[in-house]
Amino acid sequence: MTKLCTAKRIIGAGLIALVLPVTVLAGDARFNEAGELIRPNVDDWVFVSVSAAAGADTSMMAAAGEGEKAEPAKEGDFHIIRMTRDAFAAYMETGEFPEGTMFSTSIFALSDEGSRMFGREVKAMEFGVKDSERFADGWAFYRFANDQQSAAAEPRERCFDCHAERGAVDHVFTQLYTVFRNNGRAGSE
Repeated sequence: MTKLCTAKRIIGAGLIALVLPVTVLAGDARFNEAGELIRPNVDDWVFVSVSAAAGADTSMMAAAGEGEKAEPAKEGDFHIIRMTRDAFAAYMETGEFPEGTMFSTSIFALSDEGSRMFGREVKAMEFGVKDSERFADGWAFYRFANDQQSAAAEPRERCFDCHAERGAVDHVFTQLYTVFRNNGRAGSE
């Protein structure tokens, strides 16, 4: 595992060098100078589960209602939950989430296409990041509007408290995630 640090990458040859600041963290998490999570690309992350919102404000993380924060999920929204490949493999092997684990929830607004509903627009993205050196509680949770590129961690009471109380394994809702339930890794329910 790589410890959180700010590194300088030196690129060049001979007497000419270019120094670029890079933030490094175990896993795929990257943070800007303000400490905000830079929105990860989740296209190659592992599918863990899906859910459909059943009522008003059913988002796993309620929106703050300020600035560029995304709207809360509403009835009919569709959620796809994914996690980084390395963290998935480690959890399936050991039953523990390693440092650097990242989860994402993509929240889609559904559109009616006749006989089927499709997720056409990503309304928001939510992320959980495990890093015991960076976060006092070990995890932090983030919410991005559909076009937002970086976000500060959500306040503890908005996300972490529910995860701590209801997450079956290490503050994660493993008991709700299809892949974990189907493979004996759901934890206690």
